[in-house]
Amino acid sequence: MATTSEAPVSRRAATHTTIRSSLGELTVVARGGLVTGLYFPHHWYLPDRSAFGEYRDAGFGDVQRQLDEYLAGERREFDVPVEAAGSPFQEQVWRLISQIPYGTTVSYGELARELGRTTAQEVGAAVGAATR
Repeated sequence: MATTSEAPVSRRAATHTTIRSSLGELTVVARGGLVTGLYFPHHWYLPDRSAFGEYRDAGFGDVQRQLDEYLAGERREFDVPVEAAGSPFQEQVWRLISQIPYGTTVSYGELARELGRTTAQEVGAAVGAATR
């Protein structure tokens, strides 16, 4: 996934949409054309919905298409622009999980060992916080 942080997130108005998928109804949040959140049904760390901004059907076509292709097994990588912000530890975990090859399963314990000085639970919490 392409990432960028050209302007602070707080300066852009958020918008969101819902996308039907084989995983259930997903909520996608964007700011300034950058995806800043993807929430699954029953998401553990769902932010206040008021932070999602205005609902829009338009402007999320690339996200919908790429998710559909990925879930159909026709796509292995995403190229929609993404902006994620977290603590230095969270960002370290997110970089590490972004390097896991398609179709490979890695446990939080394995990631914790690779990072060193952390636990599987801390890695899991960072993965769960990968959205705002």
